[in-house]
This record gives sequence, C-alpha cells and structure tokens, in this order.
Amino acid sequence: MECAGKALKLLSLSVALLITATGCSTAAQRVQTEPTLPPVKIYNGGRVFFVSPEGDDDNTGLSSKYPLKHIQSALELAQPGDTIVLMPGTYRENIKTVRDGLPGKPITVVGTPGSLIVGNDKPKGRIIDVRNSYIQLLHLNINGQFADCTEENCYHDKLIYIHGSPEKMLSGIRVEAVNLKNALGECLRIKYSENSEIAWNSISHCGLRDFVFGRGKQNGEGIYVGTAPEQTHGHPDHTKNILIRYNTIATYGAECVDVKEGATKIVIENNVCLKSMQKTSGGISVRGNREVIRYNIVFDNKGAGIRLGGDTKEFGIENEVTYNFLDNNLKAALKIMRTPQDKMCSNRSTDTEKLYYPKEKRFMGAFEPCNR
Repeated sequence: MECAGKALKLLSLSVALLITATGCSTAAQRVQTEPTLPPVKIYNGGRVFFVSPEGDDDNTGLSSKYPLKHIQSALELAQPGDTIVLMPGTYRENIKTVRDGLPGKPITVVGTPGSLIVGNDKPKGRIIDVRNSYIQLLHLNINGQFADCTEENCYHDKLIYIHGSPEKMLSGIRVEAVNLKNALGECLRIKYSENSEIAWNSISHCGLRDFVFGRGKQNGEGIYVGTAPEQTHGHPDHTKNILIRYNTIATYGAECVDVKEGATKIVIENNVCLKSMQKTSGGISVRGNREVIRYNIVFDNKGAGIRLGGDTKEFGIENEVTYNFLDNNLKAALKIMRTPQDKMCSNRSTDTEKLYYPKEKRFMGAFEPCNR
C-alpha cells in the first residue's frame, strides 16, 4: 500500500507538471486570481446626507426635510460608512472626493429618479473627480452637455475621472447603474487603481471633440483603463484587478473599452458594445497582458470587434478571449496583433469572411468549441 501511495503521488506530480508545461492549467489558475469584490450596499450603517438643488448648505442634510444644496458640501461632511442621496433636480456643479472610505465602510453617492448632474458652466472640465479609495457612485445620471447648445464649449471633457497615483493606488471604487453621455473625451477613465468594479452602466456619445467636432485625433473611449506608456513619464500605470461587466456602451466615438499597456487582470465580461467609429482599433481593445474578455456581444463597429496587441511585442499578450458574439464589425471579428495569447475558443461570428485581421491560421481555434 505504501508503494502504491508513492506511485500515485508520483503520477499526480507528473500530470501536474505536464499540464503546467502545456499551458492547460492557465485558465484554472486565472480563475483563482480574478478579482472578487463584496456585494454593493447602499446603506453601510453610517449617516445619510440628503442633497437637493432646492436645499441649503446651512442645513444639516440629515433629513430629506432639510437637505443640503450642493453635492460637494455633502462630500466635505461625509465620513467612511456614510451615504449621500441626491434628491430629484439638476445639479450644476463639478465635484471632487475629499477623503477615503474604508473596507466595508465606503462613502457612497446614490441618485434617485429625476436627479441629473450636468456639471458647472465652465466647459471641458471633469464632472466627477475621484481621488480617494472606497468610493461608490450608484444610480447617477450624468450628462456632459451643461448648456442648451451644440457647440464644443457646451460640453465637459470627462464625466467620471478616477485617478490614483504611482505612490497611491486607489482601491474599492464601484461605479454601478450610472447613465453617462455626452463627453468631449472619455466618458469614464480609471487609472492607477485596483480591486474596483464598473458595472451595469449605460454609456453613450463619448469623444465628441474628435468624432463630432473634428479635432482629428482618436480620443473618446467609453471606459478607458490605465495610461498609455508615452504618458506615464517614467511611472508605469499598473492598474489591475478591475471588473468591467454588464455595461451597455455605444460610444459613437472611440473604443467601448480600451485597456492600456501595463494594466493586468482586467475582466471584461457580459457587456454590449456597439458604435465605435475608430477604424484602426476595435470595439474592445486590449493592450495589456493577462486580461479576460468573455460573454460580450460586440457589433456594428467600424474597426474590429475585439483587438489584441500593444505598441511593442511585450504588451497585449496572454489574454483570454472566449464565448463572445461578434457581428458586423467592419474590419474583422478579431484583430490579433501580438502573440502569444491564452485560451481563445467558443467565440461566434456572423461574418465568416472577416474572422481575422490579419488572416492567421494559428487563431482558427478562436471560433471552435473550448471543450474540443
């Protein structure tokens, strides 16, 4: 029995080594390292501040009978575990977070039906500037068109801007059930951040500066993750462990989701992506390594459906692309610019003549079942 036990252990070890050598365990190992976040709670046991455009900043804000006037005033007061409720009305202010929440005690801003944030009357700004960890933005309605006109100076640049720094990565950011539309640049940007989630949002009409007003560049992502290497000034952006899921994104501008070099372990799943006008890219573009792209519906984009590859050969590799439905993406269903890639299988495309750009037989398995 002892010999049999030793033989079984040796056999198990040999199988494990074989699996590791062939790369078959990669997906299983990745599942264990994908980000997991606690459920979102609107009320976390702290105080509740009410805000209304008809309120008064001399009020306590601790009852809907006596609301504060400005969201920023509530943010100045809010401590970890507190919630800020936006009552119906139009909020004409740009806001900036003040302090960190804590794990299990985030600072939460939640909208109600009829509440709308359009920012202040100074064009090209950032409507919500998140500079702290453990912040939740829930059920907000944000429109970057702050004036009743259609010129470039009638819009803000970014609607939600989440940015840590090389010295202080942000963590625990949740943006959920938010409606974002009309941005000159990116609708939502997240950089120098980790362990955060962007989910259940509706995002549209990003990149007006380039795609409507004709500046001539290609800026205007729905969700922009990380920082392009040429903009890091020697401090690479290692944004990681971000969940991007259950969003509907129609940018009419650049990519629905754009993940830059240096970002890792970004999970892009269960999103609907359409109306990217950027012919040289894709509806979903990944330049980082070890990302997961799965269960998305990507259609009606001017470029590829999904694009993989960074500016240099060490980026945009080892990504998983599985169970995506790709339709009517004008350049190709998949555009794979760098190798090696990880598991690519069980994707479907209605455009059988445009599966790949460029055409490479080594990726033919991307449209075959994963269990073959």
